[in-house]
Amino acid sequence: MTQPVKNPFPTPIRPLRSRQNRRILVVLSNFFLVVAIGLAFSSLGLWALVAFIISAILGIVLQFATRNLSNSVNLITDERERYLRDHAHRIAYWAFSGIVGAIVGFAFSYITRRNPDEAILFVRDMMRLETQVILLAFFAIFLGLPTTIIAWLEPDALED
Repeated sequence: MTQPVKNPFPTPIRPLRSRQNRRILVVLSNFFLVVAIGLAFSSLGLWALVAFIISAILGIVLQFATRNLSNSVNLITDERERYLRDHAHRIAYWAFSGIVGAIVGFAFSYITRRNPDEAILFVRDMMRLETQVILLAFFAIFLGLPTTIIAWLEPDALED
């Protein structure tokens, strides 16, 4: 019988493994993401991009802090880690469906209040930096939500 392969993403920074530090990373990453979205809506595209980049860097650090558990395959995880990973994805799908539902509801109410011809996004609207930051933030939420949930829920590692 073969031994399971160890996780190829060891955490080089031990202090990030504590639950309190992971939660601080989650709060900071999401704070900068919300700031980026707010700045994008305020037409401050360059500052929104800077806030998004800070949020992305904190998200990458969070991936290391959780040992990239949300993207691990079954060969390198045990039963507890698989349960935590699957539970995080289940919560993330439900949360993200609420986010998408809110966006669709907001867009529908916007279209019904205004002339439908004015609500169409033109190519020039998609080329604006503010629009691109909002789309990047949307995808960052989609990709990072399972990792955020794992970082928030995973207990501290037991000492040997």
